[in-house]
Amino acid sequence: MKTIPAPSGTNITEPAAFPSFDNLTHNNATDAATGPVDIPWPHLALSAVPLLVVALLSVRLQLELHHKLVIAILRCFGQLSALGWVLVPIFKADSWWLTMLYGALMVVVASFEAISRPQHTFHRALFFVVLILGTVAAVTVWFGLFLVVGVSPWYDPQYMIPILGMVLGNSCSGISVGLTSILNEFVTGRDHIELLLSFGATRMEATRECTHRAIQLSMTPLINAMNVVGVVAIPGMMTGQILGGSDPWVAAKYQVAIFQLIGASASVSSILLVFLVGIVLFDGQARLGHRPLKRKGFKDWWQAVNARRQRSDDSRNRDARAPLLGDDARTPAGR
Repeated sequence: MKTIPAPSGTNITEPAAFPSFDNLTHNNATDAATGPVDIPWPHLALSAVPLLVVALLSVRLQLELHHKLVIAILRCFGQLSALGWVLVPIFKADSWWLTMLYGALMVVVASFEAISRPQHTFHRALFFVVLILGTVAAVTVWFGLFLVVGVSPWYDPQYMIPILGMVLGNSCSGISVGLTSILNEFVTGRDHIELLLSFGATRMEATRECTHRAIQLSMTPLINAMNVVGVVAIPGMMTGQILGGSDPWVAAKYQVAIFQLIGASASVSSILLVFLVGIVLFDGQARLGHRPLKRKGFKDWWQAVNARRQRSDDSRNRDARAPLLGDDARTPAGR
């Protein structure tokens, strides 16, 4: 209420104007800017209960997924908690070399994850994945931050690290699907490829079908996600910005730009790596001279370590018995 003087000298009150829609939205935005509701630690632990129920269901149905689910829950909690703890000093330091160092670590970890999912691998796979994924992600993030968003400096950790994480996460999934498909094609369809080569086909002609299938499979999840975004699902980045109090229009524009960058990075990385596998598995005479290697897990590695240890123990035992049995015990004839 506002008091104004009347012509006769008496005071009258002017009724307050009804708040406009702009004022209401401005007030709501101001209230939301105070930040999202914090989740207490007991409630955060409660969020894992549905997945634990799924793990129990896996035990009951003998799906053999319960241990993977439990490990995934623990890794998710531990890695995200560590991420929040690590990012605080990086954001405060605002140092370009510290941001780049953490980005390089993200590339290496994403590369390890990408090559660990397929059942087969090839020689120097980690080196090639780090090279391709790191180069494509670096160019994509620089393009997005410097030219699209216009951040100054473009390596600002508040922008670079989250965007690099989304680009690497989706590129890692695309590379993993593409590698799985192309390596399986070279294992199961080796005879067909060699038959085409014997008929005079070039390396590109003999592998065209399998490379095309691998690229299509690697890009299908991304295309499906882009088709339903905003209609069926709200992306994580946009959800986080809205919960943090940002204008939904600004959050939507950021998400559109991020999806374009993710699509470019995942597609280019998958295409380059799939074609690279076709080159690496051929020799200098355009022959399929190399086979995809069976990826060894922890169990295989532990068995190999025990086998080497057993051979070393047997060798020491033979050397210890040699003085008692004579010099002939050291020779194959003596044994």
